[in-house]
Amino acid sequence: MKIHTLDNLNEVLSQELAWRKKELTALYTLASRANLDKNEQDVLIRSSITMLYAHWEGFVKQAATSYLEFVARQRLTYQDLTANFIALAMKTKLNAAQETDKATILNDVVEFFLTGLRERAQVPYKDVIKTQSNLSSAVMKEIVATLNLDYTPYFNKREILDEQLLGSRNSIAHGQWLLIGLEGYAELKDQIFILMDTFKNR
Repeated sequence: MKIHTLDNLNEVLSQELAWRKKELTALYTLASRANLDKNEQDVLIRSSITMLYAHWEGFVKQAATSYLEFVARQRLTYQDLTANFIALAMKTKLNAAQETDKATILNDVVEFFLTGLRERAQVPYKDVIKTQSNLSSAVMKEIVATLNLDYTPYFNKREILDEQLLGSRNSIAHGQWLLIGLEGYAELKDQIFILMDTFKNR
């Protein structure tokens, strides 16, 4: 679906969030079964943590990309955009200007800011959001800045994102033994669900 309207955006984000929550809830339900022995439950919880991280990263990337697509399809001029979107649209030119002493390139950048702000904006959205396969709170801060959103909700959850989720996922993915009980996993899952809802509703 091309994202032209807020309704389109809300539909895409709701669908993205719904299937991810459904899958994670199913995993938690499996791990909660009374007939599991301790080893089976530990395996399911460890698997669930890696999936929880995967869905957190996947949702953030998809939601952010969808929002950028929505902005890109609004047919706005550069002067209608906030600074973050102008910076994104100008990234190629700004990078070229930084790496050269050529007056022709530098003049082109300055000319844009003097006369080009009334032009139709070309905001990129494909392959813009980079999670670096390690969506730490620092990486999240850059994604949030790209979208010009409030970072406070994620700043306040840095320990959860960096240590409980990302740190646990990395330990498990690298073959280290890590034991998190069902109650601890449930609390972590609930916190990440809250953060996913927060990101969707911003």
